[in-house]
Amino acid sequence: MLGRPLVAVAVAGLLLMPSAAAPTAAAPSGSAAQASPVPAGRPTSVSDRFGIDLAWPANPIGAQVQPSTVTTVGAGWVHLTVNWDALEPARGKFVWGPLDDAVRRTAVSVAGQAHERVLVTIQRTPKWAALTPDTPEPVWSHEPPQSIGEWSAFVRAVATRYRGRVAAWQVEPPLEFATYRGTTRDYLDMLHAARIEIRQADHTALVVASTPVGLDLPFMKLLFDRAGDDFDALMISPRGRSAADLLEALSVLRSRHIADARHEIWLSARTDWPQPVQLAATALAMGVAREFWQALSAPVVAVLQAVGDGTFVGPLDRGPGVYVFVFSGPRARTAVLWTDGPAQTVPLATAGPAVVTGADGQIRTVAQAGTVPVGPDPVFATTAADSVIEEASKALAAGPVRIPRDAAHDFSRADSVTAALGATDVERGLYNAQLRGLPSGGVVPVTVDGADAVRTDQTKDAVYVYFTIDDSYAYFVDGRYDYLITVEVHQAGGPQRVGFNIMYDSMSGYRFSPWQWVDAGDGWAAYTIRITDASFSKTWGWDFAVNGAGDKKENLVVRRVTVTRVPTSQAHQ
Repeated sequence: MLGRPLVAVAVAGLLLMPSAAAPTAAAPSGSAAQASPVPAGRPTSVSDRFGIDLAWPANPIGAQVQPSTVTTVGAGWVHLTVNWDALEPARGKFVWGPLDDAVRRTAVSVAGQAHERVLVTIQRTPKWAALTPDTPEPVWSHEPPQSIGEWSAFVRAVATRYRGRVAAWQVEPPLEFATYRGTTRDYLDMLHAARIEIRQADHTALVVASTPVGLDLPFMKLLFDRAGDDFDALMISPRGRSAADLLEALSVLRSRHIADARHEIWLSARTDWPQPVQLAATALAMGVAREFWQALSAPVVAVLQAVGDGTFVGPLDRGPGVYVFVFSGPRARTAVLWTDGPAQTVPLATAGPAVVTGADGQIRTVAQAGTVPVGPDPVFATTAADSVIEEASKALAAGPVRIPRDAAHDFSRADSVTAALGATDVERGLYNAQLRGLPSGGVVPVTVDGADAVRTDQTKDAVYVYFTIDDSYAYFVDGRYDYLITVEVHQAGGPQRVGFNIMYDSMSGYRFSPWQWVDAGDGWAAYTIRITDASFSKTWGWDFAVNGAGDKKENLVVRRVTVTRVPTSQAHQ
């Protein structure tokens, strides 16, 4: 596990650079980096739970950071990303000017409170300290240092210089291969060394640990278990994941007591990701202590101003696919509502006429008292009745917050889940069709021997048949079950002409099962692969794939895949 390579978006050039939480393309022209998303002068209290990321191409070193875009909006934190190789281009020779200026301007922009509210992320190793300085710059600059002592000395210098002015230090941006090329052990060593130096230089400053982009629950568990004394907050960056995915992940972390009360969970996100309001509201409901956005766009500001200073009361059960999170704040009781499908009219008791607004700030018409019109775009109902508060509070006390799912799609008690493949899949708790848009997952529907199936396409590198397992059947397994994956394939045209293995989300990263040759013949054959170390938490957005990349003589034809879980007590009987 500790030798596992960490995969964490290429950055280079200026001292303050794009955060690795997203590609380095320019931000949308309508972002809050360009203009204030709320009327100038609107009074807003500063929220300790929201911050703006200043380290993006559309927002170079402190540009456009004025009280109208930070203080007036209500964000209480700012985030800067700095390069070690720019701050210390030669051993012991420091260039502090640009960071001094950025921190100073940040202090002015946050009405004098920035000394308590600045997060700085450190990235990029200098060539003189690099592990392999003779390699290309994209390699050596993102490797861990050759000597942990050099890293410690730098952290000591930077933490001492900005004592009392930087509230938190993050070790590396969200982890991807392009920006961090070390192992898990390397990262834990850097985190530990940073914690020692930061504590000695400024005992009030927080240490923030990074996690791989997405939702890598095995890595998070490892950090809590093995490095819990070395950080105060865990930064997650759920790029490519939905609000439902975030809800499921955080619910599991808390209900299984993996995350604990002494560590906070922070969020790094972008407003140009799908449904940012859903993501922001879900994070607050699930106990995320701080959210950092690359721009405080109007929809995200709507969440901040509606519930950013509120306490999560609990969820409401309004049926499958309907999300209702209730917050109670000093100014209002607010329910945030949306659906994961078509618009619905949702029952919601209110104290007087319902006041419902969208994330765009527009008032929504309520046709019937005691109801709220709800669709995929979240709305805020700010007149929740006492009965709503009581109902939400009881729901939270009753157990973990869960995705509101249809009983017909609850596979928690199923013996197995299966997908019959073809032009139109028949899926029962095992899903492939939604993943065929992946570049290497565009398998071809075929009919063979009168049966529907799919085949790989070597000419287009479509060599993986990807699957996700319904979360109700398998999610973050962590040793609780073994899984049997049965793959039904068409037999080969000759010996060792076609085969496959399983690439799967394990507790130590994605792994491959041993290669399985398909027997020669004319009909269909089924092969069962046992997985004993599954995570199945969709770390990269999927749980496993049938891999036919090694087939150069024939394409693999797959008709059906079945997954069966086996309790660990029965796994080897």
